[in-house]
Amino acid sequence: MLTVAVDDTLFKRRGKKVFGAAWQHDGAAKGPKPVGRGTCFVVIGPVVELPFLARPVCLPVMARLWRPGQERSKVDLAASMIRFLAACHFGRRIHVVADAAYHGKALRDLPATCTFTTRLPASAVLFDLAPPRTGRRGRPALKGERLGTAAQLAATAVFRAVQVTRYQRTEARCCPITSPPGCRCSPPSALAAASPPCAAC
Repeated sequence: MLTVAVDDTLFKRRGKKVFGAAWQHDGAAKGPKPVGRGTCFVVIGPVVELPFLARPVCLPVMARLWRPGQERSKVDLAASMIRFLAACHFGRRIHVVADAAYHGKALRDLPATCTFTTRLPASAVLFDLAPPRTGRRGRPALKGERLGTAAQLAATAVFRAVQVTRYQRTEARCCPITSPPGCRCSPPSALAAASPPCAAC
């Protein structure tokens, strides 16, 4: 399995003639306002372990410029690069990880060999997959039955304790091993993979 990380970064640029430069979010900015002027690139790359480092690193292989106000969002750009990467590694399973900024409809059409892990907003409501088309007249259903929020789904899932290593520290976390009733999504690990140990653990 190939693990791929997705994120965006701001390259600080000044000048009126720099294409795509604008004031926008800068996660590395210092001070109360995380903004900076420059060009923003959405980057993807495989996560690898090197023998001379104690932690995994991401090796960027693709990047696309994102401009504020353009029609395509950062999630759209990331999804297009993931599809291209999946085509280059045809038949190989690809697991994509990203932060909470990367979620949306653009991820619905990823290849079957791709899985995506991100952190959903606390208020997000999840639905089952859309049912197949019936062939009747009218607009087809865009989503299935309501499943509930991530907290509601986690309340009915079965968990097991696992050891997770992050930032060179190993700690116990709870990972769901069964999907909640009525959910056809697999795997269920996106529900609470980073949840603290529960009372049962």
